[in-house]
Amino acid sequence: MYAPEGAPKRGDLVVPRQHQATSVVLVHGGDGSTGSRKQMRGWADFYAAHGYASLAIDYTLAKPSTPSPVYPKPQDDVKAAVQYLRDNADQLGVNADRVVVQGFDAGAALGAQVLVGDAPAAFVGFSGRYDGSRSDQARYYGGPPDSPNPQVKERYAAANSIAQAAGAAGPALLYAGELDNPAVQSATSFRDALQGAGKDVTLTLVPGAGPSFDQEKSGALTPAGQEAAQQVLEWLQARFPPG
Repeated sequence: MYAPEGAPKRGDLVVPRQHQATSVVLVHGGDGSTGSRKQMRGWADFYAAHGYASLAIDYTLAKPSTPSPVYPKPQDDVKAAVQYLRDNADQLGVNADRVVVQGFDAGAALGAQVLVGDAPAAFVGFSGRYDGSRSDQARYYGGPPDSPNPQVKERYAAANSIAQAAGAAGPALLYAGELDNPAVQSATSFRDALQGAGKDVTLTLVPGAGPSFDQEKSGALTPAGQEAAQQVLEWLQARFPPG
């Protein structure tokens, strides 16, 4: 259990007996109204096999029964997971300054918001939409984009990570399948914004791949996912040397 403000959320914490100082918060995908931390088993297993602790989390979903506005509850859940690892770093044997957020689809959008606003050590995003746009955005943010309500305007602005790229404190690694046009466009815009702000960012477009190319429905990594996972590992090791 980790405890954002309000109802506690569940997370699956995996800490190998021999592990690195860097740890990873895994934020599952979906459209923001479905999914669970169980989708992250393949990634958690991969990290464990290479000596990295991970925390796969659940977060507030925008279900029909979830009161409007949903935002910023999901974002706050991800922040709370980062803080949980920081607060328990000594007990877990990890470095509080080396907590990485890795998100997928809607989880990538949330992770990017944390990157530009809450200073995790780094961010890894797969198939994210980084401008805050959603199909259910009026209910999600509590009003339409042209709402005169200043609180609604603040929610839209806070969810647009591209516009806030200058606030990114750590490096970012972005992935998108080249056939997933919305994700490619969004990741390219985010990359350009981060580069324009002088940030360390890498964008990888996976040839012939569509949405969620990295995982099977069971959560296991696909061959393309395994290749990407090895690349992510090498990227992390280059920026946070093992130790």
